[in-house]
Amino acid sequence: MKGSVNVAMAVLLVGAGVACTRDDRAANDRTAMASPSPTADMDEKRDATPSAGDIADHPAVYNGQQVTLKSDVKKLMPNGFFTLDDNDLLVLSPSGQPIEDEEVTVHGTVHTYSAPELESRYAWFKSDASVDREYKDRAVIVADSILTADGRQVVTDRSGADLPAGSGEPRR
Repeated sequence: MKGSVNVAMAVLLVGAGVACTRDDRAANDRTAMASPSPTADMDEKRDATPSAGDIADHPAVYNGQQVTLKSDVKKLMPNGFFTLDDNDLLVLSPSGQPIEDEEVTVHGTVHTYSAPELESRYAWFKSDASVDREYKDRAVIVADSILTADGRQVVTDRSGADLPAGSGEPRR
């Protein structure tokens, strides 16, 4: 009888150890499922409204996507270029520029800056050597719309009329 009690105790202890191991594995499995993979994280970023930092840090992820950002204008540059205060993100306007330190809402398409590519895509694009050097392979937003905090539309056609969204679309 004493031998069968010892065997029964051993079976219970081994069974309890297996149950604990299963519970530990289940907890680990839940933890593993709770942490998204880097690819899933980038997919979420691509689907969500990105920040200027997201775009600046991952231009290839957002390349070709329409985005809308609200920020202050940091610096005006020649040929329709300006930077946003957030992450020094470059914006290219087909016409008109806001004022430095002015809050704007920019809507446009993200590209990875390449003067030859932008020149081939947009008839109105004018390259600038200093911008080409500084922003090569960085993110640039080609603006369809630039709206100031007071409601003024900055992007206009040559007659002074507001351009419709999509004006920054590529040549066809």
